[in-house]
Amino acid sequence: MSVGDEARGAVSLEPTVLFTADADADAVYAIHHDIKGSVGGKLEYTALADEKWYYAAATNVTTDANLLSTSATYTEDSENPATGDLVRIISVTHNGVTSADVATSVNVHLSLDGANPATKADAIVIGKDQSVIFKTYGVTLDNLHACTADGTSVSVKVVAILDDISA
Repeated sequence: MSVGDEARGAVSLEPTVLFTADADADAVYAIHHDIKGSVGGKLEYTALADEKWYYAAATNVTTDANLLSTSATYTEDSENPATGDLVRIISVTHNGVTSADVATSVNVHLSLDGANPATKADAIVIGKDQSVIFKTYGVTLDNLHACTADGTSVSVKVVAILDDISA
C-alpha cells in the first residue's frame, strides 16, 4: 500500500416528524422543529504504510462467526489477513439478498468484542440495502463478529483498511 491511501465516508440525517392527515391536509413528513435542519459529517482515514485494503463483494453471514476471512487476500498483495490484524476503518453493506441470491430483509448484527451479536444489547444492526461505516481503535479480525437475526444466510459487501501486524 502506498502512503496516502484514504477511506472516506459521509453521513447525513434528516430528523423527520409525521404530521397526520386531517380534514384540510394530507399527512406529511417535515424536519423536526427542535433540530431545524439536517445533521451530518464526514469520516476519513488515511492509511499508514503497513495498512492494507480488504475487499469482499459478497460475504455470507449466518450464525456467529468472524466477519472478515483469513482466507481472503489483501488487494495489494497475495498475503492473507491474520486473526490478530487490526480493523482501522470498515464499511459493511447489506446486499439485500441471501447467498442463493434471493431477496431478504433479515437484519445483520455486528459485535466488536468477539461475542455473539445476536444476543448483545449493543450490537450494530444493518438492515436491507443499508450500510455502516466506522473506525475502530483496536478491534481485531477475531473480535469483529457477524450473524443474522434468524440464521438466514445474508450477503454483505465489506471494504476495510486493516493494520497488517505482520508487516
